[in-house]
Amino acid sequence: MKLLMIIRFFFTSDNSQLRKSLFFPLIGIFLATFIILITFSIMDGMQGKIEEKIVKFEYPYLVKNYNLNKVNNKNFSNCGTSKISLLNNSNLVKVKIYNNFDDYVSNIEEYISVSKKIESNSIFIGSNLANNLNLNIGDSLELSAITDVNYITGSIQKKDFIVSGIFKFNFMNFDDDFCIISYDSASKLFKLDGFVDFYFLNQKAALNFTSLNKINQDSLISYKDIYYDLLTAIEIEKIFYVLIGYFTVLIAGVMIYNNSILTYLEKRRQYSILSIIGLNKRKILYGILINNNFLVLIFYFFGLLFSLLVVFLNSKYEIMNLVFINMPFDKLPMSISVFRILESLIFVILVINFSVLFPYFKYRNNDLHLESKEVN
Repeated sequence: MKLLMIIRFFFTSDNSQLRKSLFFPLIGIFLATFIILITFSIMDGMQGKIEEKIVKFEYPYLVKNYNLNKVNNKNFSNCGTSKISLLNNSNLVKVKIYNNFDDYVSNIEEYISVSKKIESNSIFIGSNLANNLNLNIGDSLELSAITDVNYITGSIQKKDFIVSGIFKFNFMNFDDDFCIISYDSASKLFKLDGFVDFYFLNQKAALNFTSLNKINQDSLISYKDIYYDLLTAIEIEKIFYVLIGYFTVLIAGVMIYNNSILTYLEKRRQYSILSIIGLNKRKILYGILINNNFLVLIFYFFGLLFSLLVVFLNSKYEIMNLVFINMPFDKLPMSISVFRILESLIFVILVINFSVLFPYFKYRNNDLHLESKEVN
């Protein structure tokens, strides 16, 4: 009976009509939950996939420009350098040169669409570059060392390579103007001075390498340093869209705050009646808090379910590809982590509870006692 009176008290206005104003902030909670979780799902998924691709093609850590002949230990994953070259006298390309060519190819194996046995003069090129030049596996191409011109004769060193692999890596311009060759074959084309970049799969190995070789740790660079602008732009975009969701939660909180004040001021006599049957203001407050949190959790749960449904439909039918066009992914990567769910849920609950507690403490010394006397 007491519970029924509290429920009627909260859901009805002073004229016993259903309090419809309460449902607008609850709908806001649903929309805010969806906005926050979908934004995190898309942006976290994209950032994770982009970083995964970068690490595959660039290695997580590198020590720049150190003499290969002075290395005291071989505790590195790979080493190499890069050069600008002219391909078939028509296309400028960036040539990535790796000492352990086979290991690097195996590292990017999942992105190689077609390949053949690696030879001494093998070259791997991007799929867009291959299509533009009508090159297939087994075809030959010519690289010109335009940065190493013989200033006396004016001649440019050239070398033929066999296309042994085509990689599909739709990110930045890797597919358009990147080539990969071995250090041995590159030494027959370019003037290599022995100064190379050393690559590492983890920071511990990189720090150990710099320590053993007495290299300044400032030479140690992470992929996050190289792609700082890109990763920062993703973070800023993520924050912008998530703030829209959190702002929606705040609006819902303000609406509940106003609703709580109106409820208190409208129904002071009913507060007094509830107090007469043994429910003091604190118990009434607990009832309102439980009621609000229960409703908020329901609408939050609906928002969560709708977000999970979108993620599922995207994984099965790629529906988000209709919204996000020209992405560096065949399918938009989406994932909702437990951390993001808890983070957004805690924020929602804090805002909603503050919206109830603030008017309670503001008006708790109101004339409830006088109203109680009038009822008696």
